[in-house]
Amino acid sequence: MDAFESFLAEHSDDKICTVTPGGNHGDTLIHMGLVKKLNEVGATFHCINLDGIHINQRFAGLQYLMKITIWKIGLDRNLRLIDIPEDTDFILFEGGAYMTDLWYGLVLVKQVLRAHKTPIAVAPQSYWFKKTDVMSLFIEERSVTLFCRERY
Repeated sequence: MDAFESFLAEHSDDKICTVTPGGNHGDTLIHMGLVKKLNEVGATFHCINLDGIHINQRFAGLQYLMKITIWKIGLDRNLRLIDIPEDTDFILFEGGAYMTDLWYGLVLVKQVLRAHKTPIAVAPQSYWFKKTDVMSLFIEERSVTLFCRERY
């Protein structure tokens, strides 16, 4: 059992909300693997699949893209990009390679950090930031756990 699997087992009694930003076929496999691991540890979880929501509901998809653009340029700090269920004990962002200056993963994390006091974790992820001061996001004393796929 690796550190991430141990972490999931430790939180198996929590109501977990997973955030799936979507992507390509590789991201779908990552999602399937996470669901398998959560089931193996007997976790109670709810998946928010942003791809599914915004592809199946075109207007919602357009709204989401507009919100990300507004958020990125800093026009509205109170925008809500995703709705986390009220009874969530723990928010888990899926693994992948979207926590970079190139993709919008950090936008989602920023929004959740500002809107919720719920503990947050990011599953094994590739991180790459040239412009963003990532550590400035974590200045509050709260539980945020980041798992890395690579050593830098």
